Amino acid sequence: MSKKKSKKNIVKVKIEDIKLDFAQDIRPYQTPEQQEEIDKKIEQLRTEGQREAIELDADYKIKNGHLRFFAAKKLGWKEIDATIEPRAKEW
Repeated sequence: MSKKKSKKNIVKVKIEDIKLDFAQDIRPYQTPEQQEEIDKKIEQLRTEGQREAIELDADYKIKNGHLRFFAAKKLGWKEIDATIEPRAKEW
């Protein structure tokens, strides 16, 4: 019996609409080593395009894909592919 991967809906999201948790999302990407990782991701995005969507929560905060986001932003992209987690139902 084979398992099928559930496909998440990938949508285009404006870079300007994506929110960051400044305590967690900005500080980790300021060291020279981390900037080097962003530069590597920039080169990958230039040559291969975006191969994997970033993951956002329902409020458009990044859950996964920070390097892709920062690289796309440095490249001047206006939109990025993303999956958006549905808002939890309130009881």
